[in-house]
Amino acid sequence: MNTVANTVLPRTTNEWACQFFHDALTAGKPVVSNVELQAYVQARTGQSRGVISGTLDGMGRDSLVESKWYLASWYKSKTDNGRIIHRRLQPGEDAVLMREEIHDFRNQQKACEAVMAYLPVEDSPRVLTLASVHGNSVQAAFARNPNVQVDTIEFCPDILRLWQERKRQLGLQTTDYKVRLDRFISTSNFGPYDLIDIDEKGYACEKMCGYLTVINRRQSCRILALTVQLLDGFRNGGPFADGLRRKWAGRSDPQAKCIQSWLPDYEMVHREEYNDGDRSKPMDLMVFQLNPETDTLKTRLRGE
Repeated sequence: MNTVANTVLPRTTNEWACQFFHDALTAGKPVVSNVELQAYVQARTGQSRGVISGTLDGMGRDSLVESKWYLASWYKSKTDNGRIIHRRLQPGEDAVLMREEIHDFRNQQKACEAVMAYLPVEDSPRVLTLASVHGNSVQAAFARNPNVQVDTIEFCPDILRLWQERKRQLGLQTTDYKVRLDRFISTSNFGPYDLIDIDEKGYACEKMCGYLTVINRRQSCRILALTVQLLDGFRNGGPFADGLRRKWAGRSDPQAKCIQSWLPDYEMVHREEYNDGDRSKPMDLMVFQLNPETDTLKTRLRGE
C-alpha cells in the first residue's frame, strides 16, 4: 500500500515510515535522524523500539532500506560520531552503494578474517558466502587460499550488480547465485562446502531455524559461521517467536543456546562480539564445527 498516493491512514511500520519520509521530502529536509524516524513510528504504532527496529534498522525484503520508494530518494548513512541518519539522494548517487558504505569497516573485515582462518590452506576448498557489495568475506577467503572456490548468494539485484562490478575490479572469480538464502539451502543439490559463512545481521527466527536444520541434517559443511545481532532475548512477535521465549525463559544467553540447539551435530568453536561501526548494534559471530564422529563430508567434498 502506498500511503503517499492516497488518503488511507498507514497501518504497518513500513507504511508509517513511508509517510514520515514523504513529509520530510515535502518539508525539503536533506537529512533526518534515525531517532526521529523511530520516535515517529513508535508513537503511531504503539509498538516498542525493539519490535519496529527489525523493519527500520534491519535488512531483507520487508525492511525499510529494501523498499523501492525509500531507495528512490534516500539512503542510510552515519555521522562522524556514529549516529545513524538518512540522507536525501543526490543526482548521480547510487542508493544501494551509498548505503553499503556504512558496513565496510575494519571490524567487519577482521571478523571475516577470523572466519576464513578455518579454511584449509591446501587443495581447492569450497566456500559459500554472502558477498554483499564489498566482498570482504570473499577477499578474506582468497587471501587465505588463492585456490578457493567461492559461491555467493544475493537476492537483491542492485547489490548483486555492484558486487559483480567490485569483483571485476579485484580480479576475483566467483559463482554468483541470485536467490534467497533459505531457498538456495533447501535445494536438493545444495553443498557440500568446506565452509559456509552466513552474515545476514539477523537473529533467531523461524526462517533461520529452517535453513540451519537443513544444514545440520545434510551435514552441508564442515565449518559454519553465523553472524547475528547480539541479543539477550528474541525479536518479533507471533507463535514461533513466542514459543522461543517460553522455551528459553530464564536461561542465560538464550539466543545462542537456541541456535546451538538447532545444530546438534555441530560444536561451537569460536565466538566474538564486534560493533558494526561506532554506536551501532553489536554483532555476535559464532563459528561451528561439524563433530568428528558425525563427519561424513570427506568423501563428498574430495571424492575420496
